[in-house]
Amino acid sequence: MITSFSFLGNRNYINGLTIFETFIDYCLKHNIAIYKIESFKLLSFISTNCRIIISESFDKSIATKVSAMMTISTALKQKVTILLLEIKHNPIEHREEEYDRNKYVDYVNDISNKKSVAKLINVAKFHSLVRGIIEVNYRYCNEKLFLPGVILKSNWAYMLNLVYINLATTGISECLVEFTNKKMLETKERIFFIREFKILSINLNSISELCFFIKKSEGVDFDKSKI
Repeated sequence: MITSFSFLGNRNYINGLTIFETFIDYCLKHNIAIYKIESFKLLSFISTNCRIIISESFDKSIATKVSAMMTISTALKQKVTILLLEIKHNPIEHREEEYDRNKYVDYVNDISNKKSVAKLINVAKFHSLVRGIIEVNYRYCNEKLFLPGVILKSNWAYMLNLVYINLATTGISECLVEFTNKKMLETKERIFFIREFKILSINLNSISELCFFIKKSEGVDFDKSKI
């Protein structure tokens, strides 16, 4: 299936949340009963329209062609992998206005250097809940992790172990989410910051994992006490 995307705001690549939501919508449209997002991974920046391939067994022979992927477990305990492949010479022709992710975050309270609790609002839909979670983590990586005067842009790398919640059937429109710093990993070109989170207001008995990264550049420095 060929999927046409739009650039969001002034980006020249497809927003990670747009890809995440496209995968979820694809599953729901094709009656795939999502129980849990086992993993969602952004493997490269995408700037063209894409083809979605859905398969219950991931074919490693095409791994180098995959730009993003999501593995879900279904209500029947089956695993389904969805792959997103860029279509070369099929440029994106549309652009949409940036939406305000701040409207999903009421406040964030720091419990310690490594732990915080956020109150999310306007989250009557699953997409809104995820947008709020990503916004809280984006703020943390860009505003609190680096030392004063250091301004860098973080990017979403992956999410693990998130239970799918049909919030429309719960009547819930706000919730508390606890974030805990887990670890930092470095490669030659990137620094990865990994955090765990759990949704306190809904009894899921599940801890999820979220990873953002920055590209290394001269003069990068951050507060190591928070890792």
